Amino acid sequence: MNEAGGGAMPGLRNFLSDQIMLGIVLFMFLIAEMTIFLISDGVSIVLTHFFYFPVILAAFQYPRRGALIATALGIVYLVAISFFDPQFANLVSAFMQFYVYVSVGIVVAYLSATLKLNERKYRSIFNNSGSCVCLIDTSSWKMLEANDRCITLFGDPHGANGCPILECWSEKADRDAFFERLAAEGMVSDIEISLNGIDGMEHRCLISGGTVRDELAVLTVTDITGRKQSEDALRESEQRFRELADLLPQVVFEIDRDGRLLFVNRSAVTAFGYSPEDVLKGFYVPAIVAEGDRERLLANISRRMRGESIEGMEYCALRKDGTKVPVIIYGAPIIRDGVITGIRGIMVDITERKQFEEALQTKNRQLAIINGIIRSATSSPDTDAFLAYSLEKILQLLAFDAGAIYIFCNDTHVGLKTVQGLNAAEHETFVRQLATLDATKNPYYDYFYGSLPRYVESIDDDDKSASASDLRMFARSIGMTSFAAIPLTSNGKVRGAMFIASRKQREFLPEMRDMIETIGSELASAIHQNILRKQLESSIAEANLYLDIMVHDINNANMASLGYTELLAGDHAGGEPGAALITKLLSSVRQSASIIENVSTIRKIREESQMLRPISLDPVIRAEIRRFPDIAITYAATNEFVCANELLAEVFTNLIGNASKFGGSDVTITITVAAHEDEVLVGVLDTGEGISDAQKSRIFNRLEAGDNSRRGKGLGLSICRMLVETYGGRIWAEDRVPGHPEEGLAIWFTLRRAGRKDRDA
Repeated sequence: MNEAGGGAMPGLRNFLSDQIMLGIVLFMFLIAEMTIFLISDGVSIVLTHFFYFPVILAAFQYPRRGALIATALGIVYLVAISFFDPQFANLVSAFMQFYVYVSVGIVVAYLSATLKLNERKYRSIFNNSGSCVCLIDTSSWKMLEANDRCITLFGDPHGANGCPILECWSEKADRDAFFERLAAEGMVSDIEISLNGIDGMEHRCLISGGTVRDELAVLTVTDITGRKQSEDALRESEQRFRELADLLPQVVFEIDRDGRLLFVNRSAVTAFGYSPEDVLKGFYVPAIVAEGDRERLLANISRRMRGESIEGMEYCALRKDGTKVPVIIYGAPIIRDGVITGIRGIMVDITERKQFEEALQTKNRQLAIINGIIRSATSSPDTDAFLAYSLEKILQLLAFDAGAIYIFCNDTHVGLKTVQGLNAAEHETFVRQLATLDATKNPYYDYFYGSLPRYVESIDDDDKSASASDLRMFARSIGMTSFAAIPLTSNGKVRGAMFIASRKQREFLPEMRDMIETIGSELASAIHQNILRKQLESSIAEANLYLDIMVHDINNANMASLGYTELLAGDHAGGEPGAALITKLLSSVRQSASIIENVSTIRKIREESQMLRPISLDPVIRAEIRRFPDIAITYAATNEFVCANELLAEVFTNLIGNASKFGGSDVTITITVAAHEDEVLVGVLDTGEGISDAQKSRIFNRLEAGDNSRRGKGLGLSICRMLVETYGGRIWAEDRVPGHPEEGLAIWFTLRRAGRKDRDA
């Protein structure tokens, strides 16, 4: 291959350079011999022209040494003239010729150096190009010259492993078409072809060509295999992204800085009713947002373009047909070369969530109304007042204009309890005409006995029938359009009915019907509870009446009987006949009086359970000891204060009385008081006969007193338990001597210790 073959044979070039230098030197000796010969014959006029050849050749081939070679040749010429023809005129002419040789050598060397520099520059570009560059002889289709890149890809066309680029063409028809076009047009640019490389792989390439002259053409081949692979990978990635985006139920989009749509998935077209043609025409995304939210969306887009972080925002979007859709939009910036060029995001339809939130709000309002009804029912003793309050809240919740509630006043008729939403004249007419309804007549029978609700969306249509109720007729007369009647049913029994009406036509959807009937059921339960409360209050009042009679009248009779019996016992003392019967009678009357006193004490406990104050234990205990002068009682003084009331003395009365009653005449009682942090422990211990362990846990319960022959038959110990628990303490029984019940009984109870602040208060 020649030197133009990309510098692939530097040894050959050096060999040729040495041969040229040897030729120039031999040529110089030849010229010198000819010069001596001619000068010796007196012919010097031709001599000067012979020296131009070696000067020009040497300066052209060796630009850096051209001036030196010209000087050397000039000196040879001067020496020859000086030796063979030393005439003054010839010497002057020889010196002038010397300067001409040197000048010619310098000029030729400069031009040669410039030419070779440009050649090396373009040769470097030629060899170092990333593309294959080759020179083709179009007459023989031979590759005359190729750069290193071409040889690397397709081999040396003159070597054993390479092949001419024309033979590497995968499709011969494409090759022929390319060269036909090149011959016709003179230049062809960027035609994509497939070439088989020396590595056995197929390379995707771009080929360009241009004719230099009739039979020469320069071809440039750029290997774009890597780029095509990247493009294919990118295309596959984009296709995968589009397929995934189209599978998503949410809207996936991309917009530019101006809000113009760059990409959108299939869900957007389906959800918003636009056609693909609408999208292709160019779409301004803020246009699909309701006007009230548009400025906020544009402001948020601007903030995103500035790089600010924004959470998902809710907007009201518009479909193509104008219907509104609540959506939430999430977006992230699209960054190209460090610059934000647009926004990529998703738009989520939150209609179901909004519906759920609205349903939840409705349920919350419903619960609020129900809670209000329950609070009103439990706090208001007046049924009419709580029904009026409840109906007002129900109308407010359901957005109805008027309503009325009836409840049974006897077995056949219902009476008006409250009416809301009427002006003064309408209210007067309503009360005058509809204060009482006959529940046995239709359509009221269906409400009050059949427990059947009625929903009328248009009274005008419904009231054309002969069975229309007076209530609906009245509602129509004052401009009502929709009407509903809801039985108030609780525990399977109808307590009454609620009637509501609206001036606007309402659609009674299943959700609304369920809510109205649920409210009606709660209202009925509240009415029932109110009725039960009144019955309970009446029963309590009746029981109190009986207690008053027992405490006052029967107790007065007992006191009279007790007085007469004591007089009679005095007349029959000394073992007279009948004295034993009189003693038993006296004991029975005293027991009856004690029972009445205990019942009165229990009643006081219930009435005064919250009225506690600091009480000093010592005077209470000493007063009770004085009530039992015949009993041996041991007690050490105490300074403790406890939280109790005036009934505290009853505890000691019953405990001391119980110990003396069942302990025998020689019983000894010990009362102890000990403080432990926030409580005071009090013990009443006796030396009488104790009780079994099984009885110890039952003696404070009147209904589980155990052995009637022993302790616990009466109400005394039950009263002690009730009082101690009212004071915040507890009471229990133990053996006075652990493990020996026959040694006596110990009853312990605790009381809350009163602090200094309680005493000062």
